[in-house]
Amino acid sequence: MPLDFNRAMTDVVRQPRPDVAPFFESDDAPDEDVEVCPSAEEINAPPESVDGTVMPREWSARYRHWTSEQKSEWRATRNRCRVDPIFCSSVLGMDLVETPHLVLFQDLLMFRGEEKDGRWVPAPFDTLTVKHKKMLLASRGVCKTTSIRVVMVMALLNYVDIRICFLTGSDGLGKLQLAAIKNHFENPSTEFLRLFPEYCLKSKQNKASGNWHDVHVPMGNSQKFSVPCRLTSVFAEPTMKISTRRSQ
Repeated sequence: MPLDFNRAMTDVVRQPRPDVAPFFESDDAPDEDVEVCPSAEEINAPPESVDGTVMPREWSARYRHWTSEQKSEWRATRNRCRVDPIFCSSVLGMDLVETPHLVLFQDLLMFRGEEKDGRWVPAPFDTLTVKHKKMLLASRGVCKTTSIRVVMVMALLNYVDIRICFLTGSDGLGKLQLAAIKNHFENPSTEFLRLFPEYCLKSKQNKASGNWHDVHVPMGNSQKFSVPCRLTSVFAEPTMKISTRRSQ
């Protein structure tokens, strides 16, 4: 049977891409996949709440157009990112693999949790299996520090109000590590932004028009940062900071 080239190309083009937000069928153009463009009225409506966190407004307007299957897939992928370090590292744009990196993660901190009543509930932090005092010896180039950065990001995804202090021997090294972690939230990969928009975007209202827009905002400086979806304002400490032997 001869290959219908035009039909084959159409099938290829219509395949969903895993690195972009879901696309939806348009009633006006049933043969084309188009992304829903919410109206100003939809964007200005009260935002959605997911896992106890208020989501960005433009994202919320698009989310309301998703099908139940798309929402289920999004939640499942999002939750996997919270407990699977190898998968999380790929979402962050890293190239870690099970051998040898899974062994490193298992010796650091493995997170657990479950979905209850449509909300992610992580295991209490003090119940996680971890040795609080340890020395990890491994060859250079096996991504020890990179693995620790993944663990820190996963800790934030599970416990949004957590406070992390990164201890280093020098101020310069500490700044480099903090910048690398902060960059995942200020300049996220496409897939990370799709899964965790509340960690990367903040809704701001245009005073002239009264309309809301989701924007990327600076989250701190070279010494500290806080994620925009933090739930509490009680803590004096930021989401993450660095400290050295010379810190006051």
